[in-house]
Amino acid sequence: MNKKISFDVNFRSDVYSSIEEAIEISKRICLLSDIVKLSEDEISLLGEGFIKEELKDKMVFITLGKKGSMCSYKGKDTFAKSEPIKPIDTTGAGDAFMGAVLYKLDKEKEPNMEEVLSFANKIARECCLHLGAI
Repeated sequence: MNKKISFDVNFRSDVYSSIEEAIEISKRICLLSDIVKLSEDEISLLGEGFIKEELKDKMVFITLGKKGSMCSYKGKDTFAKSEPIKPIDTTGAGDAFMGAVLYKLDKEKEPNMEEVLSFANKIARECCLHLGAI
């Protein structure tokens, strides 16, 4: 079976006993994963060097808030802008984004990363237009 492991860092300080523990565990799981999703804040938490060097062979998705998103894969960075909106509730947007990414990756043998990102941005944007993730 050709299965992939994905990991959305989804950092929450209240889940760990310290930030150091959160960083250590997150890095360890990232290294075991094929697909990693990070936010801009999580990049600064784990360190750009770690992302560029240790995860260079992984499919890394980065959400950039209202700026859009990007994917680093096979030595190529792909960026997709987001459509401007007036968000009602951004809770769950990252989860919606990652769910959309995984859906597209599962459906396509050779995914076009620009299309994957655009689709995921649209799904995350839709999530932000409604109340209710929590």
